[in-house]
Amino acid sequence: MEKELINKSYDFIKLHKDDSDENQQAQMWIRDFLEIFNLPIEKINIGFEWRVNIDGIQKYADHLLNGVLLIEMKSRGKKLDKAKSQAYRYVMNLEKEDVPKYVLLSNFERIQLLDLTNIQNVYEFRVEDLHKHLEKFNFLLNKVQNVHIPDNPVNAKAARLMESLHTNIIDMHYPKNASDLLMTRIVFCLFAEDSGIFEDGQFSKFIMNETKYDGSDLVDKLASLFNTLNTPEDSRFQTGTLNQFPYINGGLFEIQQPVGLALSESIRLKLLQTASLDWSKISPVIFGSMFEGAMDKERRHSLGAHYTSEINIMKVINGLFLNDLRAEFESILKIKTKNIEKTLLKNFMINYLL
Repeated sequence: MEKELINKSYDFIKLHKDDSDENQQAQMWIRDFLEIFNLPIEKINIGFEWRVNIDGIQKYADHLLNGVLLIEMKSRGKKLDKAKSQAYRYVMNLEKEDVPKYVLLSNFERIQLLDLTNIQNVYEFRVEDLHKHLEKFNFLLNKVQNVHIPDNPVNAKAARLMESLHTNIIDMHYPKNASDLLMTRIVFCLFAEDSGIFEDGQFSKFIMNETKYDGSDLVDKLASLFNTLNTPEDSRFQTGTLNQFPYINGGLFEIQQPVGLALSESIRLKLLQTASLDWSKISPVIFGSMFEGAMDKERRHSLGAHYTSEINIMKVINGLFLNDLRAEFESILKIKTKNIEKTLLKNFMINYLL
């Protein structure tokens, strides 16, 4: 076994020795475990909360490295029997090409590895002994299936700028949860002004024209903007620039952004620099790793940075427009007159799909 993998396993054991909560820490644990075997972060991130349709109900496996490994986690102290039952249900309902050869179960204390190609091969050991069992995971080495990440330098540049911005804001002693929320909202606004949700350049112009050059009022002005975005147009009292922004439903802007922190001139300029990129061309695959991927593991773990799941992203996107599109599509399908149905379907496809 390569010395590099052994050293990585020691680092993993040390970093996660106190982990216990499935909801808060499972994704970090999974990601760092798979990184021991040099899997790229892009491939790891798209496997979180893998959708599985079971009897018409959408379920989510904790992680799937499709065709290779399914991972199901439980909190510390929980037995792995329920995790095993869930994992088997997922496996039986996956698309054929996604069915893994192995299942990994863990409760942060113990790891159980099941070989689905030979049900006699079941391995169980303590997480703290992982370095003694690395050879059991040889199947992970060089087992990266095709993942298409658009070859676009703007992806890497966006990730570097956003991580730097995030770090600078945290270093100004803005609360961790508030900074995470702020960054998520900024990413949305950057994407929105380049993809037609906002007017072209609307967010950048707001930062340029409505905030002080020294950055002292940046957080407060952004908080006002977020509050406006969360308010339907017919319920607003704002006038001028703020009132020109559209209402954004879906819950992203419901929580009040903490105010009162004076940021710096350099942070404001860095935000404007980040906004100058064409965010409509940023690969969605990198959104989840944009902040934590560039952090070292100790900092990432101490800050509690974790992958932003497809479920949470879709909560916003569904609320913005997909729910309305689905409703319109379903209403068209209910029309009994075939010629009318055909015409409406054609218009629907032209307007929304082409």
